[in-house]
Amino acid sequence: MTDISIILAFGAGVLTFISPCVFPLYPAFLSYITGMSVAEIQTGELKGQRKAI
Repeated sequence: MTDISIILAFGAGVLTFISPCVFPLYPAFLSYITGMSVAEIQTGELKGQRKAI
C-alpha cells in the first residue's frame, strides 16, 4: 500500500510542476536554485553553471 502512495505522490508532484499556473514561477525558481539573476542568465554570465548542475 505504501508503494502506491509514493507513486501517487510523485505523480501529483509532476502534474503540479507542469501545470500552467506555475509557469510564471519558473524564472524565480531557477534563479533561487542557481543563485543567479535572470538578467545574468540572459546576458550569458554563467558563473554558477557548475553549481546549478
